[in-house]
Parts: sequence; structure tokens; C-alpha cells
Amino acid sequence: MPDGAKPAPQKPAAVDTVTSCADDGSVGTLRYEINNAPSGALIDLSTLACSTITLDGSWPASELQVMQYSLYLKGPGDRHLTIDGGGHSSVLRHLGSGTLGITDLAIANGYYVGSQPNGGCIYSAGNVALVRSVVSNCTVGGNSTSARGGGILTKGNLTLTSSTVTNSRAVGTGPMAVGDGGGVFVFGDFRADYSTLSDNGAYAKYANTESVAGAVHALSNVTIAGSTISGNRADLVGGIGIEGGPGHAAIVTNSTVSSNTASLRFGGLWTNVALKLSNTTIAFNSAFASGSFPGAGLYFTWPATLQSSIIAANRSEAGPSDVGASSAVTITGTSSNNLIVASNVSPPNDTIRDCPRLQPLANNGGPTLTHALSQASPAIENGNNSAGLVTDQRFESRVASAWTDIGAVEWQPGETDERVFVNGFDGVCDR
Repeated sequence: MPDGAKPAPQKPAAVDTVTSCADDGSVGTLRYEINNAPSGALIDLSTLACSTITLDGSWPASELQVMQYSLYLKGPGDRHLTIDGGGHSSVLRHLGSGTLGITDLAIANGYYVGSQPNGGCIYSAGNVALVRSVVSNCTVGGNSTSARGGGILTKGNLTLTSSTVTNSRAVGTGPMAVGDGGGVFVFGDFRADYSTLSDNGAYAKYANTESVAGAVHALSNVTIAGSTISGNRADLVGGIGIEGGPGHAAIVTNSTVSSNTASLRFGGLWTNVALKLSNTTIAFNSAFASGSFPGAGLYFTWPATLQSSIIAANRSEAGPSDVGASSAVTITGTSSNNLIVASNVSPPNDTIRDCPRLQPLANNGGPTLTHALSQASPAIENGNNSAGLVTDQRFESRVASAWTDIGAVEWQPGETDERVFVNGFDGVCDR
């Protein structure tokens, strides 16, 4: 079992099988089974012959309303079956305070605009758990208030396991409305294992408002392992915003935060909770604030512990901008073996300040995209494995030779470079 893998869920209270791909509410349809299943039941869609269930826009409430405390949906695989909102409603609206579980399904094309615009494809008053599932092309919009959770919003916890949230957006369309959490907005704990949040965005139509958190806005504890957050954008915090405050914590391990963009500040990861970052790569994130502002890669307002991580090749309008912290906040004394190029806070004495020589974000094996190391990277053999990892992000050996490498990917003997390394193209490492 790979690092961080979770045990299988308990057997459901009942199993109800969907036999029809229609959405007319008749016996055997998904809508009928959801409306009639007991709490805790499993709705089985795995035997359907169709590839898509498109919600019927003629229903007064087109989205599938889950009234049960907990309910579980299982499909034949996210490439085989999609529940499609048709661009006229959200897809699943869970009003119970338990768990909405979704396994081996794709959820797509949800569109939700209302007085409380929360969750473009999925909303839950409780918890959501996705396993081997994809949420894509979802939109939430708000005219008079914040639009939150372009793909998913949970009042409780959100867990992603081998899942993807992509191409979703939260849009504030009114003079005082903002988009918040383009991919997901989570009031409770957020966990992502071997998952991807990519190409999501938070937007604000009017110049006096600022959108927040292109990929994730989380308000409690956060655990991210073996996952990639890339290509997301917002005005503030292009990638991940963690806003739990004192008493909460964030642990990020074996992960990649890459190519996220903030039109103003904080391109990659922003946090005001105690952060432990291990064997992670934060690179090529951008923040285009006016003048010089630190932390286009990582910004923290609470002491952070950094272990064996690459934070480099991030940029602001003024140039290289990798690590930033608010006044009097430090990198903890237990931090070690990192590669950080540009920082407004003093890194540990053993920090490497050279360009990491990263390969482009690509499929290098494993379930998520990563930045492989070039053969000449100073990150090779200069890290640590204080997190006790067996594998790197792509499931290759975490200690391939004498020592651990810095960052999310361990260079394996015999690997070759996929491109000619170019350094300093625009004044930032590895471009």
C-alpha cells in the first residue's frame, strides 16, 4: 500500500442498482434511486451501458438532491460514466450532514447561480469523499455575494483519493461579489492523496473586488500527499489558500505546486496555519503584484517547517520570488536540506541557493504530473527522508542511491534528460 493510502470503506447498509440512463424519475433511474434509498445505501451504477446521464433541465430542481444523512455512489470508472449537469444546474446537492461518497465516476458541466452560490457541481452540508473520480467543467456564479467552490463546496470535510478537479471556476459577477475557491472550497478538513487540481480559476468581474484561491480554499486542517496543484489562477492565491488560523495545521508531502498564477499576490501556496512541507516541489508559480512582494511560491504567516523541498523558479513582477513570510515569522530551526533561491526570510544554513534544473511538468510515471530532475540538478543526493517515505510522488524509490534527493521526484540511476536545460532565460531559474 503506497504512503498515505486509506483503508476500504465499511460495507453499505443497502445496495440499490441503477438500471436506466434516463432522468425522468422512473423506477431504475439514478434520480429515483437517490430519492428512495435509505441513508447509508450504495447506489450502484457500474452495470450501465451508457456513457452519460444528462440531468433533465425541465425539472424544477434539476440537480440531484441527496436528502440522506449519508449516501454512496459507485460507477464503472470515471472514463466510462459521467453524470452531466448539462450546463443548467449543479449536479449533486447533499443536504445531509453525513458523507456523500463518490467512487469511479465523472461529474461534469454543473452550473449554479443563486442567492447562496455554493458548489458548481457538488455541494454538501456535510462531507464529500471522492475516490478515483473526476469533477470537471463546473461553474458557480454570484451577483450579490461571494461565489464559492467552482467544482465542490463542503460545509464539512473533503477527501480526494486518486481523483481530479479540473477546469472549474468560481465567478463573482456583481460589484461586491468575488469568486472564491475555483476548484474547491472547504469549511472542514481537506485531504488530497494522489490527486490533481488543475486549470481551475477564481474570478471577480469588477476592479474593486479580488478573487481568491484558484484551486483550493480550505478553512481548517489540510493534508496533501502525492498530489499536484497546477495551472490554477486567481487575483490572490493562484493555487492553495489555507486559512484555518491558530490550532490548525497543514502537512504537504511528496507533492508538486506548479505554474499557478495570481494576478496580484501569492501564486502557489499561502497559509496562516502551522505548515510542515516535506519532499515537495513548488516551482514556476507567478504573482504579478505592483512592485516587489515576496512569496510568489510560498507565503506563510505562521512558522513553517521545511524539509527536503524545492522552492524555486517562482516570480513576481520584480523578479525571482520564492518564499515570503509576514513580519517576525520564521522558518523553524528543525528545517533542513532545502533548495530555495529567493526568500525574504532567512533559510537554514544548509539551504542550497542554486537553480534546481527541473524538467517540464510532465507524466514521469505515477498518477500525477511532476517535475523530474535533470542529471545536473544540485537537488540530487542533497535531501533527507525525515518523513520516512518509501516512494517519491511518482511511486519510484524515495532513496534511489546513497542519499535522498530534494523535492517531490527522486532521480533514478540511468534516467536521461528530456530537454536541453536553459537557465536564466527571463531572470528566473529553470526557464
